[in-house]
Amino acid sequence: MSPNRPRVLFVAPVEPWCRENGASVITADLLHGLARVGGADVLPIFLRRPPTGYRSDAPAGLEGTQLGLEGVPKWVSIAKALATGSTPMRLRFDNARVAALVEQTTRARGFRPTVVHVEHLPLVDIGIALARAFRAPLVYRSHNHEALLLERRLAMKGPLARVLVGFMARAEARAAEACDLTLCISQGDLDWIHRHAGAARAELFPCSLLLDRYDALSSHPRASTPTIGFAGGLDWAPNLVGLRWFVQECLPLVLAGRPDARLVVLARGAAEQPWLVGHPAIDILPDGGDARELFATSWVTLAPLLQGGGVRIKIPESLALGCPVVATTIGAEGHDLPALDRADEPTSFADACVRRLAAPPDASARAALRRAVDARHGATVLGERLVARWSELAHAGSGGVA
Repeated sequence: MSPNRPRVLFVAPVEPWCRENGASVITADLLHGLARVGGADVLPIFLRRPPTGYRSDAPAGLEGTQLGLEGVPKWVSIAKALATGSTPMRLRFDNARVAALVEQTTRARGFRPTVVHVEHLPLVDIGIALARAFRAPLVYRSHNHEALLLERRLAMKGPLARVLVGFMARAEARAAEACDLTLCISQGDLDWIHRHAGAARAELFPCSLLLDRYDALSSHPRASTPTIGFAGGLDWAPNLVGLRWFVQECLPLVLAGRPDARLVVLARGAAEQPWLVGHPAIDILPDGGDARELFATSWVTLAPLLQGGGVRIKIPESLALGCPVVATTIGAEGHDLPALDRADEPTSFADACVRRLAAPPDASARAALRRAVDARHGATVLGERLVARWSELAHAGSGGVA
């Protein structure tokens, strides 16, 4: 290992090669980008067990170590948060025990990090302990703001809701201020940090995509019938609420303007929803299908979220395959890309879908969309930026968080 290269302990909640959700996708693709860029020695450690049956595509040398841990029961983290005025997301693990195990694993490999990097809010306190142990600066990549999610879900109903949101916001702000650098995946998230954690050093760092994974599908022929695609597990409440809103409020308006349109749904739990099953204009794909294939063949895809937060990684995935997206304002949050339409009322949302179905992009327009996604979200571009930040912090020698 070169003494001039940052040595980075990279800790993530779950082995990302399973790509079980958006968080694991952007973590896996970032590691791929880092492998291509070089310039840093990275030791990945993953806490939770991944689902079984997936095929790993880990780059050589970054396969990582899986500790096979699980978080504490959700009710325990909630009870601790209420008792301490914190957020359950900072208490999802037995932080002291996990930090000790990660430190032990790191030292057993003879790795002496000059930077500690953690993915997602539940790992911040673990990262603080590791940064102190190794006297290294701490980088925290924030995937979303839990206080904002709760505020939207509760709609600030009543004093108890406001107290809970206040606890969570202050705890998240303290987490960012305790780190040497916080990376936010959207401008909205960065603005939140600036409002709530003025002392934090934070910057925008968009979610990363390895565009090579999409290129093989880019030549797939578009479906012969005008197809509207939706992908996302219905075990996440915002997806369930948003898709049901589209089916009940918007789809009839779409069919009025385009009677031959089909809604194709790839979503865990879709076959259990009576309002989807048997609908004459809806096709349900089997669980476990590849969302990329759906995006490649659809004429337009949807992000109809009415609640939630963070960044929908499926939007740049769809656009990378040349498929436009219609989204609500919340669904499109954090994205500034071409061929992304925003609408919040059923009529305007349906109209946007009908317009996209009338004029799907040609090969040249699809290629332009891919380039736009790569410029903002390309894993190699972002890998270079992250190595530069790690190098700056390592050379500054902050000696660990306070």
